Amino acid sequence: MELRIPNDSEYREYLGDLSNDATLADLLRAEVTARGSCTRAAAVGRLQRALAGLVPEDTLRGRLSDLCRTLEADGDFSVSKGGFLHVSPVRAVVLDQTTHRVVSSLPTRVLGPQLPGSLQVEGTCRTHHLAPDRTDDLTLALEALGGVALTVDAWAGLERGPPADAAWMDNLAQRLQWHAESQGSLERDGALDWATLEFTDEGPRWRRRSDAPTRLWRARSPNGRWLFAWSASDQTPAGSDFVSLSDDDAARTVFAVARTEERPVQARIEHHGEERRLFIREWLPRAEYRFLAALGACEFIDRETVWSFVATRQEQVVSMLSERLGVGIKTVVAE
Repeated sequence: MELRIPNDSEYREYLGDLSNDATLADLLRAEVTARGSCTRAAAVGRLQRALAGLVPEDTLRGRLSDLCRTLEADGDFSVSKGGFLHVSPVRAVVLDQTTHRVVSSLPTRVLGPQLPGSLQVEGTCRTHHLAPDRTDDLTLALEALGGVALTVDAWAGLERGPPADAAWMDNLAQRLQWHAESQGSLERDGALDWATLEFTDEGPRWRRRSDAPTRLWRARSPNGRWLFAWSASDQTPAGSDFVSLSDDDAARTVFAVARTEERPVQARIEHHGEERRLFIREWLPRAEYRFLAALGACEFIDRETVWSFVATRQEQVVSMLSERLGVGIKTVVAE
């Protein structure tokens, strides 16, 4: 029997609309699921080569990289040191009795048929709907998949992520007391170009030269990775003892410093009929990000993160951001 190689149009028909982020996101899920574990670069590179000639190559790698990081942030992939991606189990995040946000590395074409009800896909977000009398069917389906249903708070990990407040600032002081790193210890491969967080009329901004450093610093490492540090004085980590911060701790510290300085991070919510759109410039800590990711969809517009969700969830969103991060929120009714 002669082996026939599919042509480009047949590939496109099988793969779906490759101009759609939802299609590319599902191909990334399929790649990681098939491998079980692989580096981010390997997953993106293999898919880029597989789609060569089918998608404009000048934008493909950037799109795939951005989608991969979104899937990591959303929890569809588990991530370990060195940029390794791993399969993740099925989690059904309960939004209400009949609606769930589904998080898993399983691609939609595999996952959808195994769940009762319907699976709606928008970008990287997958929302599951079913009739109220079929909740037992969902429980059985999740058990068969080795999955679990979780509340939004439990999925986001709010109990494990402390609020960005004075207690968080005290925690940083304790880290300096117990685990301080020596000044200049990050500069063994050469001087780093440190920038500090500074408060402006437009909100917190990173500045290389500042008359009012906040002791929170960041710099690019020689390999391009961001380094974050909290220093013992107003000097950079090159001239002051410090503690290194993870990306997540640094994001939380931005909100904590803004809150304790009484210059809280600002956001706005726009009303568009029954839809609400939250605009915020600063990157959210992981727990708060996942909270919003469970409730709505995310996109990036002109350096702002824009979250879209239904009007009935506005109070829940505003309460979480103000209580946990001290965010000041302005409401605008679109014409």
